[in-house]
Amino acid sequence: MEDKIIHTSKPLQVLVIDDDSDVIHLLERMLPEFLKCNIDISQDGVQAVHCCAKKSYDLIFTDYFMPHLNGHEFFDYLRSTSNPNKDTTVILITQAHKEINVQEEFGNDVRLLKKPINPSQLRLSLSSVLHKNDGSIPLISEI
Repeated sequence: MEDKIIHTSKPLQVLVIDDDSDVIHLLERMLPEFLKCNIDISQDGVQAVHCCAKKSYDLIFTDYFMPHLNGHEFFDYLRSTSNPNKDTTVILITQAHKEINVQEEFGNDVRLLKKPINPSQLRLSLSSVLHKNDGSIPLISEI
């Protein structure tokens, strides 16, 4: 049977940003099934800005529609300010994937993960991001 863990040289630092506690709990449960990681949680974009100012992440999951600062505004902050996560890989999680033109709004800097999230979709997104990394994510191998 195939090992579903994606092996990295160290546990990845992951930030999950979503105002929906069900999505947060789902990702807290599912992410460790696929990679060794430490997960920080933020329930809105403003809180996430504070997290990103203090800590460097290997991977950031962000919802699109959130109070105070939405996913697009958070992404703009991330890319336009001097912070430790300026080049961090971002995965956008949303139900509104038909209404959002991800490539037009974000360019090629963002991957899309559609809600409702299922395990195979999450693993595929993680594999895609980790296999096409620019060296910022310490991928060793997948077995």
